[in-house]
Order: sequence, then structure tokens, then C-alpha cells
Amino acid sequence: MYTIVDINKVFENIVAEHDQLKSFHTSGLDHLDVDKLDVDKYPLLYAQCTNADLGSGYTTFTYEVLVGDLVMEKQQPVLTEVYSETFLILQDVAAKFWFAVYDGNSTVPGTWGFDLPLVCQPFTARFNNLLTGWSASFDIKLPNAINLCDAPF
Repeated sequence: MYTIVDINKVFENIVAEHDQLKSFHTSGLDHLDVDKLDVDKYPLLYAQCTNADLGSGYTTFTYEVLVGDLVMEKQQPVLTEVYSETFLILQDVAAKFWFAVYDGNSTVPGTWGFDLPLVCQPFTARFNNLLTGWSASFDIKLPNAINLCDAPF
């Protein structure tokens, strides 16, 4: 049976394998404050479970996924570049899930489901700082049978 712990581990592994991502966070959004993270932790991947739908034989976990980078005030003219770079990184993360469904990718179990398209939203100064990037809602479908034999009754 898969849980949120397994999904978070996959996100951690994606960050570890990615050449540009520097850190993974899953606690509250307030932890992404510039004053709380060192500059070398950016760009970052944030993923937080926001919902779960329990179905017959599967559970779909909805995650808010965010890729963000730090922009200094004097760098504001390069905001478009930061949007471009963080969008490409978000595409990389989505590709890890999407292609695992088809080719048995080692990072994401091939038994998990993931659907495209994703609706992606740009943001800037979302957290009272100049964190800039993209967010999307990922629906990750995991095989989880409802089974009384496994229940501790």
C-alpha cells in the first residue's frame, strides 16, 4: 500500500537527480520565506498533499506542486527568464510522473497513474518576497486496494 510518505520520497528523489533543483520542501508554505532559507536552496521544489480521493482499488492524491527561484530586486528585469527556467523545471518534474506510467521509470513506480494536461500558474512575490516560478496541481493515482484483510480489526 502506498502513502503520502512514498509520494514525498519520489519528489525528494526527483530533486536529487535533477541538475538544477537544490531543495525539496513539503511543510507549510510559510517555510519558503526568503528569510528562512539560504540562497543556495533555490531553485526549489515544493509539494504538499491537498486532497485524497479514495476509490475502489486506488487512491488519487492531489498535490500542489511549485517550482520557484529567488529573484533579487535588482534582477527584476530578468523575471521572464526566471519564469522560463522554472517552467521548464516543472515540465521535467511532470515528465518523471508521466513517462513512469509508460516505461517503468525507476524514480516513479510504473504502477502509479498521472494524467495530463496540467494547468500551470505563474506567481511572483507570492510569499511576501521575490520567490518566482510556477505552480500546478498534480493528481497522482496509486493502487491501493480497500481490503478488510489488511485492516487491524
